[in-house]
Amino acid sequence: MKIAFKFSALGFLLINIFSCTVVTVTNVPGRKINSFPKDIIGNYEVEFPKDFAAIMEGEEGNKMYITFNTNSIVIKDKEGETETNLGDSLHFSMIGTNYYLSFGGEPELSIFKLLKNKKSILLYPMYAREDVTEEELSHYFTSVVSTSEASDDSVGMSTSSFSVTIDESKLEAYFMSDIPLKEAYKLIKKK
Repeated sequence: MKIAFKFSALGFLLINIFSCTVVTVTNVPGRKINSFPKDIIGNYEVEFPKDFAAIMEGEEGNKMYITFNTNSIVIKDKEGETETNLGDSLHFSMIGTNYYLSFGGEPELSIFKLLKNKKSILLYPMYAREDVTEEELSHYFTSVVSTSEASDDSVGMSTSSFSVTIDESKLEAYFMSDIPLKEAYKLIKKK
């Protein structure tokens, strides 16, 4: 569960930076896979999305490393090392040829689309642009529930979040739409 918390904490920082909307899901997409493919296994350094990286610059020890083992992920950062096995609060799944990483527990999962790019991995979060509506999301998901709305009058900003149930036939269309964030976490493979 610690890995899910780390990615959730990073997500909430992204919300403040990008003024985006949290989108969590109630179900793991596709067919669960019990081990990571051989071409994913290895050690990676996390390169954060550009605006997030700008905030992290200059602060010592803010680097994050991820190791994909056969059936677990190890995250190492300035706070230490955390390992989570597939099937605990971590799920790896596939729809067609697309891979997804899920962190957390049903019915509240954070989903990332995983793309292999030469010697790196790109993780695209499901977080949506700030002004997304329940109606827009309902085109891609079988159930959409607004889970909260908080406002910070001191900066004139409000945030909302949604919990959705994945319609597997429309998930790729969601990632191709203009709704989700286009900035990815980049995992750069280390030798």
